[in-house]
Amino acid sequence: MATESISTLKPKSEKTGPEREVELEFNFGDDLEDCVSLFGEKIVFANARRNMIVLFQGNVRRMLGSSEKKDGTVTEAKTDEEILEWAAEWKPGEVRRSKSKLEKADDLTDEMEDDELDALIKRAQEKKKARKAAAATESPQKESVEYVGESA
Repeated sequence: MATESISTLKPKSEKTGPEREVELEFNFGDDLEDCVSLFGEKIVFANARRNMIVLFQGNVRRMLGSSEKKDGTVTEAKTDEEILEWAAEWKPGEVRRSKSKLEKADDLTDEMEDDELDALIKRAQEKKKARKAAAATESPQKESVEYVGESA
């Protein structure tokens, strides 16, 4: 018998009165079979289905709009096509790993023209050189030179 300790707080409100808290235990069952024997198949299914719908809708809502993460980066809204693709593969409780920065960059470069790709490579090399220079001024070490790019 799986009893869960539940602590519930009702915040203070002008309409409902002062803050109030109650702690109690309730047997929700150990597994699916136990839940069905306690509450019946229809109730267990209805609650599972309702919970899955809420999870599904929450994920779709997050994809519909852009959002700002704690680190300040912004996640752009997904296209309808991306949402439909996600929905076709969705399974409740399954977490899909998002693409790494490198995988995302690789996807973007597939769509670039050669001149855009050349400019991106040049910019990335300049950023790498600037980072190395900044790191060298922060902690002076033995100087090393790295040649990147085309040779003359």
